Amino acid sequence: MYNLISSGYDMITLFEMTPDLVCIADKAGYFKNVNRSVYQKLEYSREEIIDHLVSSFVHPDDREKTRKTRNELLLGKALINFQNRYITKTGKIIWLQWTSVYLPDRELVFAIAKDVTEKKEAEILVEEKFRQFQGLATYFKTSLEKEKKYLAVTLHEELAQLATVLKMDIAWLRQHLTDLPEAP
Repeated sequence: MYNLISSGYDMITLFEMTPDLVCIADKAGYFKNVNRSVYQKLEYSREEIIDHLVSSFVHPDDREKTRKTRNELLLGKALINFQNRYITKTGKIIWLQWTSVYLPDRELVFAIAKDVTEKKEAEILVEEKFRQFQGLATYFKTSLEKEKKYLAVTLHEELAQLATVLKMDIAWLRQHLTDLPEAP
């Protein structure tokens, strides 16, 4: 069988050339090494990325969730398909899906991420549309129930008035027409 990664050079080439974001971070939460996809995607220079905590790039609304997940990772739980948002240097929000492992003997985190922004935006759009349709369905159901109640009340009143008129007409007929047979 052919060894795909036959030397350290091949591993470095793979690290640098993959379109996925590949990172090595220390236990304290600083990037130690990243591939070119990381700084291209985040729009920061390599130096700007290495000089800051990983969490400083995370969207503020995702920082607590990310912190908790990172703590679990440092306790030995592998991180698989974890999604969070990052803010690029120009202010764009991107969604990344991470798979990470902690190497306790080296006190390093090895992580690979895919940009799932388009997929996540599509999911969010579908959820919004679903909520809109759900709201419309609730509105129409409520409107239909109100219409049914209104129709029932109106029909009941109309029938009650008609029954009263019929009762009065039958009473008048009985009074004025003496040769009518009795009702069975």
